[in-house]
Amino acid sequence: MNKIWVIARKDISEAFRSRSTYVIIIIMILLTISYISGYESNVKTLTSQESIDIYSRGFLNNLAYIIPMMFSIFICSVFSNYAVIIDKAKHNIESLMATPVSVKQIWLGKSLVATMPSVIIDYSIAVLSYLVMAIGFEMPETKSFIFPSLPAILSALIIVPMLGFFIVCI
Repeated sequence: MNKIWVIARKDISEAFRSRSTYVIIIIMILLTISYISGYESNVKTLTSQESIDIYSRGFLNNLAYIIPMMFSIFICSVFSNYAVIIDKAKHNIESLMATPVSVKQIWLGKSLVATMPSVIIDYSIAVLSYLVMAIGFEMPETKSFIFPSLPAILSALIIVPMLGFFIVCI
């Protein structure tokens, strides 16, 4: 297991040295801002407080699992690029194959490279965007803090990371 983490740490640190990783993170933040601004324009069309509450609850439930899923796809694609293609271009993969590490351990390490940063960045941006959305935009409209539903939380915390890992492993 230690060999797998050595492979994963090396590739993660190499990916964070690249500007493209930070460009993708900035793009994700801009997508989140545009998604949140869509709420503001839609809630202005609603008239009754009950319809604002229902729309706000549905919007936050969608935000709780759509943003992590979208970010997971973006980040997994960036990090899997660094995990395999960049190593192949730099001829590091051949050196790695010559070490006493099995192909299964190499593949698992490369899969963790794509999944672990994705999960960490997904959770941090999703929680931050949820808090900004709930406190900054919905509390003035609904006069209360709205928690996401249990299925939305479970999908964001468990299903999205598992799905990202399984997709990367394929």
